[in-house]
Amino acid sequence: MDIKGKIYIETLMSSNGFRNLVIKLLKEYNLKISDYKIYLRADYSELNQ
Repeated sequence: MDIKGKIYIETLMSSNGFRNLVIKLLKEYNLKISDYKIYLRADYSELNQ
């Protein structure tokens, strides 16, 4: 995830767990949740080996 070109996050969390963490962080910094979109990419590389 790239936030304003400065923060990148890579995680092995579930999609819902990651979403909940981001919501908590946005609320902590008084940022509007509706101003952000999160794009998740599935990584199936291990399945193709």
